[in-house]
Amino acid sequence: MHSAVYCRIYIAGHSAGAHLAAMILSSDWSASDLQPKFAAAFLISGVYDLLPLINTYINDPLHMTEDDARGWSPQQYATNFQQDCHVLAAVGENDSPAFKQQAHAYVQALRSSGVTSVGLLEIPGVDHFNMTEKLSDPQYELTQKILSVMGVN
Repeated sequence: MHSAVYCRIYIAGHSAGAHLAAMILSSDWSASDLQPKFAAAFLISGVYDLLPLINTYINDPLHMTEDDARGWSPQQYATNFQQDCHVLAAVGENDSPAFKQQAHAYVQALRSSGVTSVGLLEIPGVDHFNMTEKLSDPQYELTQKILSVMGVN
C-alpha cells in the first residue's frame, strides 16, 4: 500500500533551466510511481523549441539531428503538460527577438493544449543575461509576480 503526501510544488528555471523545467512539466508521468502535482512554473527566458537551433553555431558541439531537436523540445509535448499548473513565462524587454518568439510560441502551444492559467510577462529594461539578477529585490516586477502566484505577500 502506498501513501502519498501532497504539497504545492513550484518549479523555476532561467535559460537552459527554463527548458529543463518545461521538459519536466511536459513529461508523461503515467509509467512512474511518481505523480507530481505542480502548482506553478516560472519559466524565465527559455528555449522551448530546439529546431531553430539545428543550423546555427549553437548546434556545432551538440550535433543535434532534427529528430533529436523534436524529442528534446518541450513545445512538442505541450499536450502532456499538467493542465491546472499555473505557468508564467517571462522575457526581458531587451531579449533577442528569438527568445521573445520562443516564449510567445510556447505560451500559445500551452493555451492550445488546454492549460488554463498561462501568462507571458515582458520585464522592462532587462535582457536574457541580467533579468534574474534582481530577483532578491521585493520591488522587482518579476519577483512580485512570482510571489503573487505563490500567494506570498
